[in-house]
Amino acid sequence: MRLRGADGRERLLSALGQPRWPRYRGVIGKAAALNYFLNKGHPFVDGNKRFAVAAMATFLAMNRVTVIARYDEIMNLALGVADGTISLQQSVGLVRRFSVPTPSGETDSDLHTWLRSVTGEQLVRVIGDSLFQRSAWWVRFGDEIGHLTDAT
Repeated sequence: MRLRGADGRERLLSALGQPRWPRYRGVIGKAAALNYFLNKGHPFVDGNKRFAVAAMATFLAMNRVTVIARYDEIMNLALGVADGTISLQQSVGLVRRFSVPTPSGETDSDLHTWLRSVTGEQLVRVIGDSLFQRSAWWVRFGDEIGHLTDAT
């Protein structure tokens, strides 16, 4: 990805620094702020919304939270932040709705059991099948995730 203009680097660093501010509380608030400011700051020539969502999901995963949402819900979040129809506060609420704690087990069996326990609305789409095909989740559970999302 190519940084945008002379101030692209500063925009990127500013957005990446937002979660450190104490005003953003908890992992969800910090992840939502990261997504929001990367999206709104436009540090890259292209791909700002995709990068913002990927950064948010990665930040959450690093903090043992998994994002589970339909593709259209994630797209609406990204587009809404970009066009100003979704505020930072609304972003926090949406990210909270799309987030579930990752299981404490580290083995494939533990993660497999957890994935099978995700039901209802959360089952419809697991981030990984469209946006993050190279993520560890996709590599380890791609066939099962594809099967679950095809069934809906």
